[in-house]
Amino acid sequence: MTLRDSEALSRFIQCCVAIQECYGKHEDTTKQAERSFPDCLILRYRRLLFRTKKILMSQITSQENDGLDSAIAKIWPSYRRSRGDQWTEQALCWLKTTTSNQDGTVKVQVHYNVITAELLVKGLPLGRLPSKYESHKDYTILFGRSSVDVMPSAEAGMKFSTRCSIQGHQIHLCYDSTRDDLIVRACKEENSWELVPSHLFEQQFPEHFAKKHIHWYNTAKGVVEFRPHHQPWISGESSWTLHRQEGLWVLQQSDTCLVGPFSRTGNQLHEVFRPLEKRSALHIFFDKAAASLLIKIPRLQLEFYMNEGSEDIMSHQYRGMRVDPQQSIGTLIGLDDKLVLVKVGDSQNRSVLIQIGNQIIQNHPLRIMSGSVYTTLLQGFNHTS
Repeated sequence: MTLRDSEALSRFIQCCVAIQECYGKHEDTTKQAERSFPDCLILRYRRLLFRTKKILMSQITSQENDGLDSAIAKIWPSYRRSRGDQWTEQALCWLKTTTSNQDGTVKVQVHYNVITAELLVKGLPLGRLPSKYESHKDYTILFGRSSVDVMPSAEAGMKFSTRCSIQGHQIHLCYDSTRDDLIVRACKEENSWELVPSHLFEQQFPEHFAKKHIHWYNTAKGVVEFRPHHQPWISGESSWTLHRQEGLWVLQQSDTCLVGPFSRTGNQLHEVFRPLEKRSALHIFFDKAAASLLIKIPRLQLEFYMNEGSEDIMSHQYRGMRVDPQQSIGTLIGLDDKLVLVKVGDSQNRSVLIQIGNQIIQNHPLRIMSGSVYTTLLQGFNHTS
């Protein structure tokens, strides 16, 4: 194989760029005594580049060999040479063309030096993201502790793009300093998603959905996908999606919809379960198929349900028992953190759910709370009137 072959030319350029990147990073920091042998190899490598200069320039500018395009696409997946543009010779050893975004509306200059193997986009070399990007909480969720190599982005409104695909996605990034938001656009095939800052949902949804999920706006479908933090790149039918329905935004998973914590239903149920849980940790769902409400308190591993046409709030864990409309038991006066259940059909058979925790006592008025924020234990007591 010779450099007249596109595949051979592509591999040669990829190797040259890799050497240039690696050697360039350590050239100034390596001790002189440790550089004698590597320097010898580098001199031989540079001599090879001088010898191949003429054939590289000829092959690439003749438009008969797409090896350079193939090499850059391997190094930088979002690269696509602009339609109608060719590689042209600039300043003896530089080649220039442009790359476009997906719809071809934005063009960015790309330069390649056949002598030094420097690859420049918008006049800038390959690099890392600024520290403010890597320290952002959304960056940690998406990339963990990894540092990603980036290049200037050809996408409108974006500053950087990742050199390598992340879970099959080409990632474009920017930073909004005024709001301290990391702006991310993920592209895969013909689809694209844009990151929605989680703080926009903190007053609209329970904490689990606002703080334990990453939120992607699917630009093609016009929906927001809620993905758990441990699966930020996986889009599936099992994901919760926020979509418009009859002029309202609905968070839905299959036939199950989330009931807003500040809706009329949410307010009414919050009053019932306030002794056990705060509003932001109370999960209320409507099951369309069963035509029933499901109330979950994940921290206490409790579930309740209401069937259509019934006012009874039934317990899953305590079979045959419902929330008693009469919460007074004639004792434990002032104990706030309790929920009274009563057996269906037997008003004398009652149970009291009390959280186990450190008590907080206030004398005026008399109140006793069981430290509900920090405990996950629950004790049930039978009570007979």
